[in-house]
Amino acid sequence: MLHLHTLFTELSYQPSGPTTLHEDNPSCIALALNLIHHARTKHLDIQLHFVHDRVSKQAIQLQCIPTEDNCADILTKPLSRGKFEKMRTLIGVFPIKE
Repeated sequence: MLHLHTLFTELSYQPSGPTTLHEDNPSCIALALNLIHHARTKHLDIQLHFVHDRVSKQAIQLQCIPTEDNCADILTKPLSRGKFEKMRTLIGVFPIKE
């Protein structure tokens, strides 16, 4: 996402505000907004600080969405046919008519 943001900036397209990142995990958003350190988050240190830095600089904005509306699942998870067709419609890809 940040690479695309940089590419658009180099092509003289200046985004009007922060890029919105949809996340279906409220705990992930809470950690990115507030650097709380627990023993279980120790391995997330570098990634967590990177995201927190981008959020604090207002380069990205985190937004919570329900899991059933997360269209990124089509690229990251095996889905049932019904869910696959719903996700395909959400991203704007429609079935090919034969």
